[in-house]
Amino acid sequence: MGKSKSAAALRQQQRARAREAKNQSNTASETSSIEIPSSSPKSVSSGHEESDLAEAAHARQNAQEPFDMSAMRSLLTELNLESEFLSDANVPSPSGCERLCEIRPSDGKGLGVFALVDIPKGTRIMADQCLFSVLGPKALYSEIEAAFDALSPEDKRSYMQLRCPDHPGRSPVIRIWDANCFAMGHDTGIFLLASRINHSCTPNAHFAWNANIDRETVHAIIDISAGQEIETSYCPTHKDAYSRRRRLEAYGFDCSCDACQQVTHTGRVSEERRRQLMELDHEISDSASRLSPRKTSRPAATSLLKIRLEIIQLLEEEQLRQRELGVQLKEAAMLLEEYGEREAAKQYAKRALRNNIRCFGIDSPIVQEDIASLTMLQKT
Repeated sequence: MGKSKSAAALRQQQRARAREAKNQSNTASETSSIEIPSSSPKSVSSGHEESDLAEAAHARQNAQEPFDMSAMRSLLTELNLESEFLSDANVPSPSGCERLCEIRPSDGKGLGVFALVDIPKGTRIMADQCLFSVLGPKALYSEIEAAFDALSPEDKRSYMQLRCPDHPGRSPVIRIWDANCFAMGHDTGIFLLASRINHSCTPNAHFAWNANIDRETVHAIIDISAGQEIETSYCPTHKDAYSRRRRLEAYGFDCSCDACQQVTHTGRVSEERRRQLMELDHEISDSASRLSPRKTSRPAATSLLKIRLEIIQLLEEEQLRQRELGVQLKEAAMLLEEYGEREAAKQYAKRALRNNIRCFGIDSPIVQEDIASLTMLQKT
């Protein structure tokens, strides 16, 4: 598709518009900003704070620092990890990702994205380029519509073909934006191919913004068979059915995946596991509010580690191998390292790295952070 402006050029133009709009906000009739709905696919996260990672990714993006695959390979070789983490499926192809899938009708869901071939877990299915973006997680209606107006006629037509849920009082441009926007570090944007991927509470793929390559990536987190629909999750999957349903209300559909079928044995087992996950997550939150920020006592650390290991087991039983699993594995590694269990810490750090390579690709800033942490463990 021929874009009239590159995503980077559009972002520069939109930042200028944002500054101008803010300067005029005291006198303009449209002064209230809108927050992109937290249920939007673009904002799905593990539920943990990732501001430091976002800041680092944004700084790398602004500096336009290229990803050095040869340097990454050398580092993993130095750590004796090359054979373990650099399989063919884990090394992103520089082009041709779109040949792995196609857009076609999906029963009861409109259009969807389907695998053209068998796709092994860890494979980068797509690296989608931004159509247009706005600055920050909040935007004025006027900023979104101004960015849309700057598109070529062809790109406008493509945008208007995206899903547009009912929402009285909002224009089609805004309704489409709310249902299809993705986070891009500090910015928020539209990706035409990634937006066609439908939701499942037990997804087989994971999406993420990769600032190193300036693309929205989608990776297979389990093996996907040819002809199978590729699905990501629009909401945190480690929540019960009621919580997930509430988060999906903004999209105007009821999820009918196996995990949401409470009348089936599979659905009931899944619901019980996810309720346990919520309870364990609350236990961690309660513990964190009581513990000293400087150092956790040995008994408290042991209790926290036990909770995190239970969460890891439940996530794996549910096949929820997304960002949340990597977070829990890394937290377990940090607890083990803090109390001198370095060999065990290394094993959990390796598992976290393996999970995150599968979710984000080895060229992701998140994976680079994981490799840096593992490097420190390996050298101690």
